[in-house]
Amino acid sequence: RSVGMALQNDVQEGPDLNASRNPFDKKEYRHILLPNGLRALLVSDTVAMAEKQTSDIDGGDDDDSKQTDTEEDDDQEDGDLNEEADGEEDEDEFDEESDAGGGIRSAAAAMIVGVGSMYDPPEVQGLSHFLEHLLFMGSKKYPNENAYDKFISKHGGSDNAYTESEHTVYYFDIPQEHLEGALDIFAQFFIEPLMMESSVERELKSIESEFQLVKNSDGCRLQQVMCHTCGHDLGDHPMPQFSWGNIQSLEEVPKAKNVDPLTKLREFFEEYYYASNMRLVVVGAHSLDELQDYVVKSFSEVPQKGTNFSFDANYEPKIKNVGMPFTSSSLQKVYYVVPVRDRHAISITWQVPSQMKFWKSKPCDYLAHLIGHEAEGSLLAALKSKGWATACCAGVGSEGYENASSHALFIVSITLSEEGITHWQDIVEELYRYVGMLRYHSDKGLPPWIFEELKAMQEMSYRYEDEPSPEDFVENMAENMAPAYDLPADRLLDALSLLYEFDPVAVADLLDHYFTPANSRIDLTSTKFGRAADFEDAKTSTTIEVVDAPLTNGLFDPTGIMPLQEPLFGAQYWCQNISNELQQKWTAVSQAQLPPLESNLSLPKQNEFVPTEFELKPLPKTDIDQPLATEEMIDGGDKDDLDESVGFPPIPARLHPSQLPSLLCDTNILKLWHLQDRVFKRPTAELRLLVYCADAGKSPLHSACSDLLVRLISESLNEVVYMASMCDLSTSISSVDSGFSIRVNGFDHKLMTLFGIMLDTLLSFRGEDSSTLPRGIEKERFDLCLESNRRRYVNAGMQASSLASDVRIKCLTPKMWSPNEKLKAISSLDIPTFLKTVSEVLGSIAFECLYHGNVNVSDAEHALSEILRLLQASGGTVGLARNEYPEQLVTKVPSDADITLRCAAKDPKEPNQAVEVYMQVGEDNTFDRVMADLLMELMYEPLFDQVRTTDQFGYHVSCDSRWTDGIIGIQIRVVSASKSAEEVDARIEKFLIDFRQTLLDMTRDDYLEHMNGLAKQKLDAFNSLSEQTGHYWSEIRVGRYQFQVELDEVLALRGMSQEQALEAYDKWLYPKGSGTRRRFSVNVVSVDS
Repeated sequence: RSVGMALQNDVQEGPDLNASRNPFDKKEYRHILLPNGLRALLVSDTVAMAEKQTSDIDGGDDDDSKQTDTEEDDDQEDGDLNEEADGEEDEDEFDEESDAGGGIRSAAAAMIVGVGSMYDPPEVQGLSHFLEHLLFMGSKKYPNENAYDKFISKHGGSDNAYTESEHTVYYFDIPQEHLEGALDIFAQFFIEPLMMESSVERELKSIESEFQLVKNSDGCRLQQVMCHTCGHDLGDHPMPQFSWGNIQSLEEVPKAKNVDPLTKLREFFEEYYYASNMRLVVVGAHSLDELQDYVVKSFSEVPQKGTNFSFDANYEPKIKNVGMPFTSSSLQKVYYVVPVRDRHAISITWQVPSQMKFWKSKPCDYLAHLIGHEAEGSLLAALKSKGWATACCAGVGSEGYENASSHALFIVSITLSEEGITHWQDIVEELYRYVGMLRYHSDKGLPPWIFEELKAMQEMSYRYEDEPSPEDFVENMAENMAPAYDLPADRLLDALSLLYEFDPVAVADLLDHYFTPANSRIDLTSTKFGRAADFEDAKTSTTIEVVDAPLTNGLFDPTGIMPLQEPLFGAQYWCQNISNELQQKWTAVSQAQLPPLESNLSLPKQNEFVPTEFELKPLPKTDIDQPLATEEMIDGGDKDDLDESVGFPPIPARLHPSQLPSLLCDTNILKLWHLQDRVFKRPTAELRLLVYCADAGKSPLHSACSDLLVRLISESLNEVVYMASMCDLSTSISSVDSGFSIRVNGFDHKLMTLFGIMLDTLLSFRGEDSSTLPRGIEKERFDLCLESNRRRYVNAGMQASSLASDVRIKCLTPKMWSPNEKLKAISSLDIPTFLKTVSEVLGSIAFECLYHGNVNVSDAEHALSEILRLLQASGGTVGLARNEYPEQLVTKVPSDADITLRCAAKDPKEPNQAVEVYMQVGEDNTFDRVMADLLMELMYEPLFDQVRTTDQFGYHVSCDSRWTDGIIGIQIRVVSASKSAEEVDARIEKFLIDFRQTLLDMTRDDYLEHMNGLAKQKLDAFNSLSEQTGHYWSEIRVGRYQFQVELDEVLALRGMSQEQALEAYDKWLYPKGSGTRRRFSVNVVSVDS
């Protein structure tokens, strides 16, 4: 070994974690402590090692499938109703041995450092986040700014980092053979980073751009209002801190105080970035001894503080004893907050002692289960029955200001209706009435079955949990090892997943002393107070003052009252004391007592969806289980075409047809595919159903009514679906461009019961041409759902980046109705019109279904008969031939066109410009599809490094291939708060011109390494049954049925030359090419522009 034996001999080995693994976890664990104090968890991926050895024996050469535009997930708050854009895809009683999910598993590593934004010096707020950015900008050993990102990207890996309140996490994944090299570059982050002044100047702009991306997020704005109004002075407590950081907090304020940010960065690094304040996790297809060798060699030089390190040492967080986050002066108040989007919500926050020491009993989780319950007797069910609320969640968040070593925040968040906002005082009263009921039962003794049911379900979930991807695994394990959590070294795997004991004293203490009106603050967010854009030129104050104004119809009226303004995000709000009368009323109902019968509040009932059967179904007698039956090895072509040094991954043999989905029924009414799981060997299954509707998307009204039908079904079945979800049985229904999609997945025992309920409810709307809704669905529920959908349409595309995607998709698929078109269509919708329209949509239908998992042919035949029975009972069977399915047309972009579509941002205060440049390739075929992926693999890191890191054109810079209803395309996206859309568009064009030379200058080895990395991504192993089902389902949905398409793609990739890549680049992307480029650009500009 290259590492001195003295270092290896000084490594301490910690408690054995292997005994706490779930039965399906075959990884081997070793917890070590380096001489410098760094704790590392080494994880040998034995399944990946076995796959690697099999590949070597087979003699082979040594789905990150392209994104599909279901819709972008960068704007969760928008509530965009874009499910219809699915045509554009982004996409001991049994043998417990589990095979790999086929393909290749990556290696991964994560480092967690015990410092976060709560540790920022008051004069340089956001410093932790800023330092996280700077560590990527080169080290003394690897001085190039993009050395790390380039290495990771070139070999087909990925990397990221994030800053939390008390820790910062850095992580990456990479093919196995490059783990050692990646670890060495990664280690230098924490040994000798450069932190150059030139990097500081550029990354300040990046931090500012990141801040601008979230500046109009209602969630971020509300959090900062809570921080701003906490009652503590900056420097006395970490709660008032500004965690994001921006140019103001990281440059302007320090400069005014004669503080040098770079000096502070280096001091901060010296103070907190030392070995015993860090935890490392490494997983790979290597022996534990090999992994230990890598770690000791690369991380032994991480700076050391202190001596005599041991696994028994207790960690004392610096902020542990700073006290509660809210002073008494900030409690017993209501804060009326102006939102950016159209929304109504209330949150009631109780500050409680830190819950980290209660990892065995988790009393806050127990109470969150009861207060946030959604079934009969719950707070939410009672509020829904009055038409006041549509959603409720409760508990202590896992991160940030909600869960710290100094305190925890138990927050009850309720989404309100238009009527509910005027009854907010009554809603808070209902909450305290529920608390009073819990206090009564706590005094008498809460029913033991509640805890036992929770405990049993968590044990089942842990026992049968899916294998996470390597990158998710190291990130989660690093979080579990966070110094502030200080979990026992032998319980890192399961401490946060299981309930060990019931602690009635801790539960009673929370209810009696903390869940009280006197210990609460209320934040009420509503468009009734105006929208952020309404206060553009209004006079505001940053000094916190309490207003004294009467309520009008139960609601605060801000007319004529100057709003307060949080100074960083600019959120407007008013603060008002909660009257003594109201406090006394709430206090009275929160006393230990049973609620009146008319309140409909009660403890939850026992869950009927708890599974009791976990046996694996026997495989067919003709099936070969070990090993999986396969056809002959794929002929990988002439191996001389590739350098042996490149190590193109072995191309697996094709699975035998019996081990792929088979068609059990093939009629114009129903196509049913079935596959019994042979890989993951858990008592779980997944059922996917696509309902093709001939009139789906026929008009904006038809599309909007389909959306409304989905919401109405989801709301009407919420109590059933919620109870099932508590037992790891999940379901979803969505409207898509071809009709409706239903998904049910989880434990297979009662899966068909839930699926039958879902499908029966959907089909109950067939033939409903009267003015009466189906039984069990009330008019009040219809009105609530209609109100919610209208609000979602209004909020759609509020972020510039989301709107740019919406416009691009609308241009490409003209029959895709926009949220605005649908909003107009339902402006005066009544029940008869709704029922008539959905009856038309459901009139001519056909089904396509995939049933996959611990289900045999008999189970699939039962599903078949159940689907047909429900269809027949709904009014007859009407099938559709394939050519009668809803037609999906895609606009053909003119060749050699220079089309720019410019539109104004929906949010008048949107600070960002968004540019999406789309270049159309053509109709789907394997070669072009893979070539588009390869070009994006080659381009991604240079684009990011040049446009984002060097030129600072925006925080969000990306490129990707797209697949839109059978048409391949390429997209480049930049979101910028510092450049105009015209400047961004021009910079993208310049990059595309310059990148051609990069392709010409690229060495053969670099090209082949990128090709190799892409091949490994495509051959990436499925980590779970759901991942594998998703892969098969995507092939079924697009009608391609190439269930092993990744093998065809890798075969095509293997033969792609640099010359072919350049030819494709010139044809599709190069601005000065031969006139064949099909390009258009969408520019979303600020209103001022």
